[in-house]
Amino acid sequence: MAYLRMMYLSVCVCVVASQLAQAAPIQGPTIQDPTSKDPATKDPKTQDPVKMDLLFIVDSSAGVGQRQFHRFKRSMKTTVRNFPAAINKDNVRVAMIMFSDEADTRVVFHLDNTFDKEEIIHAIGHAKYTGNPGRMMGKALGLAKDEVFQQERGSREDAHQLVFLMTTGPSDDPEEVKHRAAELLNNGVELFATGIAIDSPVDKEELSKIVSAPPETHLYILQAGP
Repeated sequence: MAYLRMMYLSVCVCVVASQLAQAAPIQGPTIQDPTSKDPATKDPKTQDPVKMDLLFIVDSSAGVGQRQFHRFKRSMKTTVRNFPAAINKDNVRVAMIMFSDEADTRVVFHLDNTFDKEEIIHAIGHAKYTGNPGRMMGKALGLAKDEVFQQERGSREDAHQLVFLMTTGPSDDPEEVKHRAAELLNNGVELFATGIAIDSPVDKEELSKIVSAPPETHLYILQAGP
């Protein structure tokens, strides 16, 4: 069963990065293993290795704030550190995009920049909060398709491609968001999103329209911690 559906999408990206590093959950599904009822499931040691291209897309706009951006980084580092499949050149590769305004929406590191877990954690930890006005989520999703999930930048045709998007509010380019998300989904990319409610409500409707189906298992709405 495709290695228990990629170890149930690597335990739903480590149970939504330990609830976004201690933000309090207010909405979200219970994580269940869809293969748990299969008595013929093989020992994982006999299965083919997981091949996944994992991309974090993280909001660094003014609406996020330093504290929540630090939580975003902590959640990404926790995910990488505790990922239930090997992070290396042959198995799981990791990339990161940050988005705020037009000028500061960029790829932080590509899938082929490093295959070492500790170097990836180090790169995440050194990502700088921009705090600029603007939330160009659509541009970030476009970078995912045009720059990250490309063979010349380390993406692999036979790997499961997964995006984990983190934001605190609605985008400033909603039409681009819909268009670019549809491109990713049509290319077989699996898209998760987490919205963090801080000073204003998260646009759950916007996020629910861009994540993979069913949204009940791909969209999480959390309340910011103290």
